[in-house]
Amino acid sequence: RAALDEALPLLPDQGVVDAIVLGFTAAARLRAAEDDLGTALDILSEGERCGTQREFQRLSLSLLAERALLLARSGATGQAIYTAESAGIIRKSASTGGLVGDRAARLYARLALADGESERARQLLAPLLTHARHAGQRYKLCELLILTALGEDLGGNEAGAFNALGEALELGSVESYVRVFLDEGAELHALLRRWLKAGGTAGQKHSAASWAETVAAAFGSDPRQQDKDRTALIEPLNKRERQILALLNQGLSNAEIGARCFLVEGTVKWHLHNLYCKLGVRSRTAALRAARSHHLISP
Repeated sequence: RAALDEALPLLPDQGVVDAIVLGFTAAARLRAAEDDLGTALDILSEGERCGTQREFQRLSLSLLAERALLLARSGATGQAIYTAESAGIIRKSASTGGLVGDRAARLYARLALADGESERARQLLAPLLTHARHAGQRYKLCELLILTALGEDLGGNEAGAFNALGEALELGSVESYVRVFLDEGAELHALLRRWLKAGGTAGQKHSAASWAETVAAAFGSDPRQQDKDRTALIEPLNKRERQILALLNQGLSNAEIGARCFLVEGTVKWHLHNLYCKLGVRSRTAALRAARSHHLISP
């Protein structure tokens, strides 16, 4: 916090966009980790203004996407989409190419993952993966492979998830990428641990397994152990939340849950937000993991 407080006022005068993005993003994530979401969003908005004033479009787009993701990870996916679309990052722009199209596709793929829409996420990621391979964009390719792994895992395709993660790890081992893995948080950490426990996938290079250990160590403690350490819920689940949790466990989307429960999708999201708060998590994957640790659903 002290280092960031000293650096933040200096960032607008920097000439390297990546340095400005990293500084504002780190400051915002620190505040969010301390449950000060309002300040985190204000910090990102200030960074966006800096990008607009200096005509650094990539800076503004990167911090806008980060702001939308913070909202989605706090359970406010609808507000995240509104924030993006109000700034011109609309869903249909994901197919237009260029800087805005690329940012839109990656953002909406992440929002789809946050909303449990694995197929939608994979559809958005597929053309980006092809382009990154052809263009030799190694860092972006690694990021897209990680998101693809999360999408495959969310859709119940563990083999596909392991293959994508293994390729990302091989690339990461060559380029010494760490942050791109850590950015995806607890869901990727849990998938990485499972990949290691399974011994990776057939045909993966030894370098992938070695780098997986490096990344796992950078993450810190095993999230499954954190789940075991939780001895009680913040607050008991009500009947509706238990019903929605059971449907989540079946892999249903928000729209499908709404149809089953005779609820509009916005109400489903409201119940999910309350459910996440009670379980102490920020996504459906983490909610299912926490629910299993509390024996609320079967493993």
